[in-house]
Amino acid sequence: MTGLSVPRELLERYAIAAPRYTSYPTAVDWNGAVGAAHWGDALRAAAGRNSAPLALYVHVPFCEALCLYCGCNVHITRNTSRGPEYIRILERELRTAAEAGLGARTLTQHHWGGGTPTWLPPELLERLFRAVTGVFRHEAGAEIAIEVDPRVTTPEQLALLGRLGFNRLSLGVQDFDPVVQEAVHREQSFELTRDIIAESRARGFRSVNIDLIYGLPHQTRAGFASTVQQTLTLAPDRVALFHYAHVPWLKKHQRAVDQSSVPGMEEKFAIFADAVAAFTSAGYVYIGLDHFARPDDEMSLARAAGTLQRNFMGYSTRAGAELLPLGVSAIGEMDGSYFQNEGELFTWQRRVEESGNGILRGHRLSEDDKLRRAIIMELMCRGALDFEQWSRQLGESFTAKFATELAELPALAQDGLIELDARGLRVTQLGQAFLRNVAVVFDACWRRRAEAPQRAFSRTL
Repeated sequence: MTGLSVPRELLERYAIAAPRYTSYPTAVDWNGAVGAAHWGDALRAAAGRNSAPLALYVHVPFCEALCLYCGCNVHITRNTSRGPEYIRILERELRTAAEAGLGARTLTQHHWGGGTPTWLPPELLERLFRAVTGVFRHEAGAEIAIEVDPRVTTPEQLALLGRLGFNRLSLGVQDFDPVVQEAVHREQSFELTRDIIAESRARGFRSVNIDLIYGLPHQTRAGFASTVQQTLTLAPDRVALFHYAHVPWLKKHQRAVDQSSVPGMEEKFAIFADAVAAFTSAGYVYIGLDHFARPDDEMSLARAAGTLQRNFMGYSTRAGAELLPLGVSAIGEMDGSYFQNEGELFTWQRRVEESGNGILRGHRLSEDDKLRRAIIMELMCRGALDFEQWSRQLGESFTAKFATELAELPALAQDGLIELDARGLRVTQLGQAFLRNVAVVFDACWRRRAEAPQRAFSRTL
């Protein structure tokens, strides 16, 4: 993709506010019509499917310091006395799941995110893991992953996590340039990052993921190319190359990000295109949107086999798993509905203490939701749609059913984002950079939003 010349007019046309599609409908379209009162029934129904895969997400919101680019639900504190109380509330959520019989299901995917899970000291990390395994068993080969911040993660913690069974590590880098790091309050040396990856591999972690962000203050094409080359020397198994989501109306601390120093639209696209070329030239498979993986990684194999999935944790190799959410603001899917926990820490805690769950809102998927979700995920995970195959699945003409949506596709084809004919469409390499623009064509919620979409989603570029 390097050297690809894209007119500014095209960049401006496709730099829209659109979802990242870790779900459909997206969380901004949920409400309180589905909520805490439905959670118990959903758990009991899900417990009856004891042969189906189950995933678990645990949100640990604590961080010692705030990174200005952060869009996550975080609670900034150095007061580690908050940890035992937080674990106690998570244990209460787990008891609710156990009482519903969900422990009969086996975990295929188990992920801790944040925040910074390794904000917790070793004894609390172990307590939390034992609480989970006191309810659930892991299937052989389960993915057990944790997000870490190299600045606060110790060799003692990594040794413990390896002994407990964690096998995938995800860590943020964003950019190795010290000027960029200082601008976003995330100062983390290459050497520190290198050493923690080496330590994790020595402790048995079979997969390491590195997160990078482009579109940050003071980034340049040459500077980020250097970060990419440094990243390649670390030989991560997976790389996520996120576009900085500037949403100051949702995250007030982002108002401190100096927008006058961020790269312009053309340079941002060049930074991204150069990175795609560098990673693919080094042998990484371009999974889609903003993810790369080594050819022998499970994610690359899943993409080649057509089994790649996408859920609230991003791209996933684990197909069709319901997802149990634990912790403040955590999101999950259970019994055909999405659910999200309360996002304010102390309100969530009170809800769980009073009722056994912290669910605030959700959404029951209609048949149309399920169909559109399947189409959007086909685009996000496989980058193609076979109209004839979809017609066979539907028992009716796909092109007739989605005539309004398909009428928008020739313009995408003319701009080089897709290849289109009567049989179907295929997303081009250029289109991968604007994959959200292709998917949004089939998003009925995005079309009918009363609120301007730019107040709900980040921009695609």
